[in-house]
Amino acid sequence: MAPSTPRELQIKEIERNNWWVGLALAGAAGLWSTFPFTLSVLAGGLVMALNFYLWRTVAGSLLLTQWDREVRLGGVMFKITAKFFALLGVTALLFLHVGIHPLGFLLGSTNLLISTLLAGVSVSQLRRASSRLDGQSP
Repeated sequence: MAPSTPRELQIKEIERNNWWVGLALAGAAGLWSTFPFTLSVLAGGLVMALNFYLWRTVAGSLLLTQWDREVRLGGVMFKITAKFFALLGVTALLFLHVGIHPLGFLLGSTNLLISTLLAGVSVSQLRRASSRLDGQSP
């Protein structure tokens, strides 16, 4: 299904940027650092991509359901809690059993922040250009 609202387009842009930024960070780490550090950057990026996907799924279910407020809120709170503990478990597993590099993981996990900032700058530029075309001041 194609995105139909500007908000959906922004979310899709963040998702697309998320993958490209994650690959760029992992590629840069691969050029200038060791292989375990590069895998840690990649792991951080994948965990953040999973985090964004789960947030989008939880928020989507909140917006699409037609249940009572209490039932919907209870279900969403359960999903948010489950998401938190699942990601905490994945991260703990990566640190304790795989032995990833903490700074590499931290660097990789910044990809969602960078992707969101890029989407925000893009929207700001589009609004500024649109207001110029309409003859308004930005």
